[in-house]
This record gives sequence, C-alpha cells and structure tokens, in this order.
Amino acid sequence: MGVVGALTFDLVDIPGELIGSAVSVVLWFVLGYALRGDLRRGGVAGQPAGGPQHRRDAHDAGLIAAFVVGFQAAAAPQGTLAVVTSYVPGLSPLVMPVRQAAGEVAAWEVGLAVVIMLVAIAAVVRIGGRVYAGALLRTGSRTKIREALRAERA
Repeated sequence: MGVVGALTFDLVDIPGELIGSAVSVVLWFVLGYALRGDLRRGGVAGQPAGGPQHRRDAHDAGLIAAFVVGFQAAAAPQGTLAVVTSYVPGLSPLVMPVRQAAGEVAAWEVGLAVVIMLVAIAAVVRIGGRVYAGALLRTGSRTKIREALRAERA
C-alpha cells in the first residue's frame, strides 16, 4: 500500500524499467506474508518448542536466514544456492525478486515458484487448521502438534 500511495501522490519517481521490479517485489511480499502469517497464526511454526518466546525466536531465525540467502542471491543470481532457494517457499519471496531484477529468470521459473508457493500456503492452512481444531478439543496441559492432529481426526 505504501508503494501504491507514494506513486499515486507522486512522492517518488520510479523509472519505467524499475516498475516491473517494484510490482514483483510487492507480489512476492504478499505471497511471503501469506505463508509466514499462516505459519504463525496456525501455530505450526515452533509449536513443540515451548512458549510464545520460543516460537517467536524460531520464526525470527528463519526470517534472518532468508534475508542472508536473499543477499547472497544479489551477489550471484545464477549461483546454485540462488537458483535452488528461489523455489523454496520460505525463501522464494526474498530470492526470486532479486533474480528477476537481475534479469536472470525465465517466465516458467517464476510461474513454477509461484505454484510451489501457493501449494505450500494451502498445505500450511490445512495443517494449521487441523492443529488448531485439535488443540481446541483439549484442555489442561500444552498440546503437542502430533496430539492435536490425532485429536482433530477423532
């Protein structure tokens, strides 16, 4: 919304050749936010690790790792690490836009990465829903993911 607002009110001037990159970054951000938000909301990320602080630490560590890989992709957009991680759902929102901006990505590669990301989001929503529903059926002590999945099926 910030980019759209800045362009609408003429607060920034983006050269024509960068508009595609800006749109790509925003669209990948939305996909990445959907995946990470669903992981956090569904309670899947770091569930057995302990309390809320442990889950937040695990999430933050994953995000930092994704940023490091994204910076590496900027240095070598055709490197093996950049190419492989541009298809990994948690990493692709930070790596694929960098590769696209470098002009090193075919359209089919972007399409494949988007499809993989959408499948991952759907899987996280489904698994997170099962964990949440299974945990609602239990009271008392903290529920482990395996117990929540079993309880939801019953």
